[in-house]
Amino acid sequence: MSKNMLNIIGLGLNIKQINKEILEAIKNSDIVYLESYTSYFYETIEKIQKELDKKITPLSRKEVEQKLKNEKTIIEEAKEKKVSLLIIGDPLSATTHSELLLEAKKEKIETKIYHNVSVINAITNTGLEIYKFGKTASIVFPRKNWFPKNFYEIIKENKKINAHTLLLLDIITTEEEIKNLDTKIVEENIEIITTYDNNKMLLMTPNQAIKVLLKIEEEKKEKIITEETKIFVCSRLQQKDEKIITGTIKELKNYNFGKGPHSIIIPSKMHFIEEEFYNQYKITK
Repeated sequence: MSKNMLNIIGLGLNIKQINKEILEAIKNSDIVYLESYTSYFYETIEKIQKELDKKITPLSRKEVEQKLKNEKTIIEEAKEKKVSLLIIGDPLSATTHSELLLEAKKEKIETKIYHNVSVINAITNTGLEIYKFGKTASIVFPRKNWFPKNFYEIIKENKKINAHTLLLLDIITTEEEIKNLDTKIVEENIEIITTYDNNKMLLMTPNQAIKVLLKIEEEKKEKIITEETKIFVCSRLQQKDEKIITGTIKELKNYNFGKGPHSIIIPSKMHFIEEEFYNQYKITK
């Protein structure tokens, strides 16, 4: 490893998925950061530090992004020291991390990416064929005076080409955003947890996501989403308590899925093997 460089490291979806190469890179780093806003492990920062045998500084989205602009930036630190930024899942799934990589390259700082398991490939546990997935979309919490609906159009586009749709569920990491929620639509089961940097985090539940989907369908009346729409709900993929549940929206809208993070898949026409997996995971089983 160079005397000065930036590592962008994926930790996977389970702390035990960290390989020897990643452990070595972390061990040889002068500074190690953990971003705490794109996903969550449910382990304490102390436990993560113990597993990695290294002091870790958690950073919020605001801190990561401001460190691109302030005098003491991650980039400036990487000009003088070996810096590692840890990301849950795969490192380049979020735009902020890609921007950081581009900024480092512009400054001619040596960089290395360490890939790992993310929801994008872990969803193959459902039995759905990965090459049959279309565009991925995020279902966002409705805020006061802001109700984004572009994911509905993505579901529609994917249906036209007979492609499955992976829906990532919103994560809110600031108290200001939580206060700005439109609770008329997602009032039930709001679970607030504390992130590694002691900020508040709100994970959207599948029930809230279903409610948002049905609300948009009620407005658009295009029959893209109905109560008979089949879905896969994936909870805590690659964790010990991983759960995959299938059923229609009608069957699942009131089901208690437990802890997140969660994601939803709206399958297109399924191959008979995919149908077998759907039936194996069915709520009635």
